[in-house]
Amino acid sequence: MSQHFRVVARSTPPPQRHPHHLRSPPLLAPLLWKNLADEDAADASTLIGIPLKTSHVKFVLHKECLFGQRFLLVGDDPNIGSWNQSKAIPLEWSDGHVWITELMMKT
Repeated sequence: MSQHFRVVARSTPPPQRHPHHLRSPPLLAPLLWKNLADEDAADASTLIGIPLKTSHVKFVLHKECLFGQRFLLVGDDPNIGSWNQSKAIPLEWSDGHVWITELMMKT
């Protein structure tokens, strides 16, 4: 199962014109993530005592923006907001207009 992530360029969600499930935020930088196991199988493995596998994932965006603006990461995984922009993960700015966040994601 592939998971898709989007970097959202707003720090506040846009006004709702249509139900959230009928529209997607603007695509700025697609990132692909491939699960090694089906999500249901991973959830079932915790019930029988098999630990879930996790991976350290580093998201890097090279993008300049105006002072006071920031970039947020949102996607279909609960760790990155489940497409809910209010739960998006902020990226941290570093020299050279490089925005970074690092997460542990289940695989």
